Amino acid sequence: MFASFRAHNAGPVRLCQQVPGMESHLLVTVGVSSDDSTSATRREEELVCVWNTKKWSLTSKTSFPVCCRSVRTTATTAAAASATLDEVVCLEVASTMDVILLGHTSGAVQLIKGDITSDRLVTGE
Repeated sequence: MFASFRAHNAGPVRLCQQVPGMESHLLVTVGVSSDDSTSATRREEELVCVWNTKKWSLTSKTSFPVCCRSVRTTATTAAAASATLDEVVCLEVASTMDVILLGHTSGAVQLIKGDITSDRLVTGE
């Protein structure tokens, strides 16, 4: 069976990795998405999205996996704002599902930690 879905609505999926582990049904993607506002105020930003493929009804042509987490790759704190976080070129996901590492073209490494499937995320650099 072949199935596909659009993971990011404003550009290509730049990086994609299945979370390691035999029982894992999680897929992590990095790409550019935009909000749903009008074209004059639309903002595009790079996002890390965590998809639960187990909750994907493959029998329907209009279905897609559940996005259980979406995190911006841009700086959101004053400390992180001082660093240059440009395009993500490298992605690594821990099999424990509590750490995502992103490598940026500037040489910066960004750490996202916490349960990647829940609302409680601690982000940092």
